[in-house]
Amino acid sequence: MDLTIKRIEQRPIGTNCYIISDGRGSIVIDPGSEVDIPSIKESIRGDLYAVILTHLHFDHSAAAHLLDAPLYLHEKELEDIEMQKRLTLQALGRPLILPEEIHHLKEEETFGDIHFKVLHTPGHTKGGSCLLFDDFLITGDTLFAGTYGRTDLGGNDKDMDSSLRFLAQLPEELVVYPGHGEPTTIKEEKKWILNNSP
Repeated sequence: MDLTIKRIEQRPIGTNCYIISDGRGSIVIDPGSEVDIPSIKESIRGDLYAVILTHLHFDHSAAAHLLDAPLYLHEKELEDIEMQKRLTLQALGRPLILPEEIHHLKEEETFGDIHFKVLHTPGHTKGGSCLLFDDFLITGDTLFAGTYGRTDLGGNDKDMDSSLRFLAQLPEELVVYPGHGEPTTIKEEKKWILNNSP
């Protein structure tokens, strides 16, 4: 079954939230803006299966508690939960609020007819993850068009270098949907990754 992808550029930082639907239900990836929740909810088709976080930074997670669905993220993200709480408080003036029902992402996940592999790509954060679908990749803040995510808020350069080089080995035709900015492809990003990653 063909999937539909809706991208919402969230205010005020420009973080991308993605709503992926199989026609009967949807998953929401990285809802980080409370003010954009109405647009996110309007874009959900059918049931809301789950909310997925590529990582826990507030601009990707701050609105997750406003969606009535279980939350999924990589288990290593919770190792730095206290740091993320502090960052959220500094940025938003309120604590980090997460849904009560939190699940650890497995190596593969299926919701309705939505199936993807979970690629653990630390570097931006310890538990940062990319989501690999048949012909596209959600990269969070690991890979952007022409650059990569900062490593000073829970990650490190060595991990980022390894993660980027791993992504560069994926099929070149994969469309990349990053956490910020416009879509790109593995083919477009592969050369600079191999020559210029950390």
